[in-house]
Amino acid sequence: MFKVPGSELILCVQGSAIRASTWNLDRLEQRCEKILDTFHADDVDVGSDFGGVCRGNDHAAEPERRSLTCAEIGLRDAPDLPEESDLAEECHVVRDRFVPLARDDRVLDLGCGLGRVVQPLRRYLSRRATYLGIDVSPHYIAWNRDEIEARDPRFRFAWLDVKSEAYHSEGGLEPEKARFPSAADSFDFAIATSLFTHLDAPATERYLAELARVLRPGGRLFATFFLLDEKVRQRMRAGQANFDFRYPVAKGGWTAFPKSPDQAIAFEREWLLAALERAGLRLLEPIEAGQWSGAVGGPTYQNLLLATRR
Repeated sequence: MFKVPGSELILCVQGSAIRASTWNLDRLEQRCEKILDTFHADDVDVGSDFGGVCRGNDHAAEPERRSLTCAEIGLRDAPDLPEESDLAEECHVVRDRFVPLARDDRVLDLGCGLGRVVQPLRRYLSRRATYLGIDVSPHYIAWNRDEIEARDPRFRFAWLDVKSEAYHSEGGLEPEKARFPSAADSFDFAIATSLFTHLDAPATERYLAELARVLRPGGRLFATFFLLDEKVRQRMRAGQANFDFRYPVAKGGWTAFPKSPDQAIAFEREWLLAALERAGLRLLEPIEAGQWSGAVGGPTYQNLLLATRR
């Protein structure tokens, strides 16, 4: 078992999709060590300028070490991440491969978690740029405000009071009724990584429509999904994929975990293309293959798409 020195067990499977049947725990421990090494701090700092994970104001007034969830060490959606990857791999793909992210952009990060893409963005974005991170977890947002927003006014965070079995089970709204706390045409670029992999079909349609509303005309969306087509299904049947999406989700989509479907949800590729069209979004490039499916050459673990608002 992996521990931070002086702390309790770090691998608490709380609000996380990690299962022993999915992950090799020895490999997971190695990944945790690698992640902590990237933080360059004994008290689990997130980046060189940010405070420790243990010090969010949702905990006791007297700072003390406590059990950390896998989410809090950067493994928010652990099975969705490749075994060997940078914590901000998706950001590097945006910047280095597609290069549609301008230094002065107004950025929306939907499903921001504990600011997992902030570090590369804060080095890349100019002083004129702005960033809004939205998440359904009030604890994540409280920590982000204390440890990131208070130190860098370019970065702001907002809580979305929406129900999520994994992250906010007592949410006030069903996700298919969500409305983002931003005016129309507010953003140049939106990031939604490892978000739609936990939403069913009605919620996905709603979130895509809201993204189209808050993006300016010509604004870009960088998002990841689990997508199915006949080639992917052949690899699943052959045992070459990391997930077997064989169980239908009640409101639309497919899951590998029938007892807790939102741990991992996939959609038919053609359905997603139609949903993008209905939302007022169009693809800028063909959807990239996801490494999860056993495909060779995909840039990220999940299927990656880059779209624009019409």
